[in-house]
Amino acid sequence: MASPPIRSLLLSLPAILFWLVMGMLLALAMPQQAWAIKASTAVVIGVIGAWRYSWWLVNILRGLVFRWRRFPALRRQYHALAHPYPRRLFIMVLSYKENPQISARVFTALARELTGLPMQTTIVVSVGEEIEARFIRGVFARAGGNAAKLMFMQQNQGKRVAMGHALRCIARDYNHPLTWTPAAKDDLVIFMDGDSLITPGAIRRTLGFFKLDSRLGGLTTHEDAIVENGSLLASEWYKIRFARRHAMMKSHALSGKVLTLTGRFSIFRAPTVLSEHFIRGVEADHLNHWLFGRFRFLMGDDKSTWYHLLKERWNMLYVPDVLVYSLESRTDSFFRLTIPLTFRWNGNMLRNNARALALGPGCTGFFIWFAILDQRLSMWTTLVGPVNATLLVITHSWYYAVFYLIWVIVTRSLQLLVVAMNGKQISVIDLPLQVYDQWVGSLVKIYASYHLNQQSWSKAKAKTASQPARSLFDPARLLSRAIMALHVAIVMLLLALSVGVIHLPPLLTFGIS
Repeated sequence: MASPPIRSLLLSLPAILFWLVMGMLLALAMPQQAWAIKASTAVVIGVIGAWRYSWWLVNILRGLVFRWRRFPALRRQYHALAHPYPRRLFIMVLSYKENPQISARVFTALARELTGLPMQTTIVVSVGEEIEARFIRGVFARAGGNAAKLMFMQQNQGKRVAMGHALRCIARDYNHPLTWTPAAKDDLVIFMDGDSLITPGAIRRTLGFFKLDSRLGGLTTHEDAIVENGSLLASEWYKIRFARRHAMMKSHALSGKVLTLTGRFSIFRAPTVLSEHFIRGVEADHLNHWLFGRFRFLMGDDKSTWYHLLKERWNMLYVPDVLVYSLESRTDSFFRLTIPLTFRWNGNMLRNNARALALGPGCTGFFIWFAILDQRLSMWTTLVGPVNATLLVITHSWYYAVFYLIWVIVTRSLQLLVVAMNGKQISVIDLPLQVYDQWVGSLVKIYASYHLNQQSWSKAKAKTASQPARSLFDPARLLSRAIMALHVAIVMLLLALSVGVIHLPPLLTFGIS
């Protein structure tokens, strides 16, 4: 469970101090001649680092303003509402052959949360098998969820098709002529996954925000992970990612937008998401790529919903004091788990990133537009430090490796302090995990940016492939890799020039004196 900020910060100090002491000992152990190395070769590392850490600091400060000033004001207005609930609430749960133990926890928590809420509630659950539906119905009944209307749809054609069918089912109920009233414009729809465990108050403390802002199209909440059957490394990796997400989402929310409305748990205004235009956009979202042609998105439905709201200029909200857990049952090794997940998440982001940028600052707001742009730049700038340090070690001195290691320890320790302030208790292994996530994540993101057509999703018994197997000599694949290699080579050349590892030949004067 996430700890209160002050408590988690105090509990994190020993691990952070350990790394700072290690950095200090490395600095003291360096011989005198090491401090005489050419400092100018590290200027570019410093300039890029200054930019990156300035942007990081801006986001931290914005997050603090949102969490301790903007959001508390919203919460006070929420508490002042006489009736924060809509007349009707619809919940779409996507559960495909989920682990029965996970389903039992998820639907027990959902039934208990809905108990006593003064509104009509309809839940549409998309399942893979009839036996799964019977199991969930039994769990829900035993948890006291009889007041809610529970419906099931069976699907086996992928998550997006399941979403389309479930939303059309809800739309028929929403638009029924015998139950529809003008107040239906205030009805709400919750999107959640079958492995999302809501904490007490998750629904009670979020619905009313839509009454405070008539332009609020969707909201999402703080998340954390409970990793079962997985390694300590995997669990800590998830928790670091969610804590960093928590910090960035608060910063973005200060602009009235966020960069994703997660499918794990998000709430939308019903008229927006129950239109055929929206449903078809999620169900059949696609990309027309100059190299790979037209291909449909298999994953990243939360990015499609986000893009629709962004394009229609709806406001979005992040609710930092409501927590939803993602129940992760992972048995793969650390690398077999983290690299495919990183590839999937980054691919989803990149497939939507360019079209979101094309909307322009006038539609998205300047800060959010620049944050979207930074998603494309950061995969390169994150690697400037390690690449330049490696070049300097190869061509100059191994002292550069030690100095860069000290820099990494100090800067990542500061980053982990912020993570601790966002409720994550830091352990000694978190610093190398943070570095791994940043560097390997950037490499994976670069690869994904040149292979946007490659999509794969696998969990439990469900597996989805992006396309039929291609030949190793497929022209599109070879060209994309050649372009990637060319761009990487150009970046490496520029970095080598910038730190003086190589030099341009003198210009020829052609005999001119």
